[in-house]
Amino acid sequence: MLLVTGRKYSGKSTIKNRLAREKKLKNVTVYTTRKKMPQDVMKKYYRFITSQEFEKMKEQGKFKFVTTNSLGGLSGFLSSDFERSDTILELDFSTLMAIIGELPQSCKVVFVDAATGVRFDRMVKDTHSIPEAFNVLHTENFKGYDLPFGIVVDNSLNDGGKAATINILSSLEQYNNRDVIQAESVKAKRKYITPLASPQDTTNIRKFLAYEQWAIQDIRRTCNLSSPDGREFAKSMYRNYLSEFKSLTLTETRFDSTSKEISIILDGMHFPLAKDESFEPETRGTSRVKSIRER
Repeated sequence: MLLVTGRKYSGKSTIKNRLAREKKLKNVTVYTTRKKMPQDVMKKYYRFITSQEFEKMKEQGKFKFVTTNSLGGLSGFLSSDFERSDTILELDFSTLMAIIGELPQSCKVVFVDAATGVRFDRMVKDTHSIPEAFNVLHTENFKGYDLPFGIVVDNSLNDGGKAATINILSSLEQYNNRDVIQAESVKAKRKYITPLASPQDTTNIRKFLAYEQWAIQDIRRTCNLSSPDGREFAKSMYRNYLSEFKSLTLTETRFDSTSKEISIILDGMHFPLAKDESFEPETRGTSRVKSIRER
């Protein structure tokens, strides 16, 4: 079985569909209690059942695991599907990490990534407003994406996932359940390249989101977020990186003493950042910014 996961708008569904065609895999049946949506017409692998039917199947032990989906309701996956070699399933990263210790040895995990600017453009093209896209990616930057094993592939090219799929297929030959395999890069290695080295015509919105992601990855590598001192140091590092971005790009930030909110001005637009930045650890080693009210 293949499990496909990754960041938002990295092209997970596109890659999953390509892999399914290339390897002649069947979509895992998703049993769900949520309401049927117009976009579900083509998704023949969904089974929309009542809450009573769902609970009965759950009590009978038919599901490998059960999740609460973003559209409301519960979703379940048959245990038998996880033991097959001809199935494929797309999962969000947090769900995958919740059940990764229960996966059979035969399961293979593929993590799909893409450049931040590319994902931003895909969101805007998909009817999201610029502020909506910014807020989604800004929030996502603070989440942890540490894959314990599996294949990591870059899907930054807008080629319908063709090159990324080829790289995944070649990487499957060396797959194991112990290490993270970096699939052959589509264009160039981006892992250690500071995003500010991007082309001059790149907007400051894209630059900031990419720079913030890079900076927070560095903070997470440096700081022990399980200790109060580590969280304070992370908070300080984030503000230092914010100051560095301001000086390198000549952007402006503002601080509202009443709301305690920091905002950054990018391409003539105001984008509120978190109130009183403070890294707090979540389960599985992830972290995010919490406001004063939340704490």
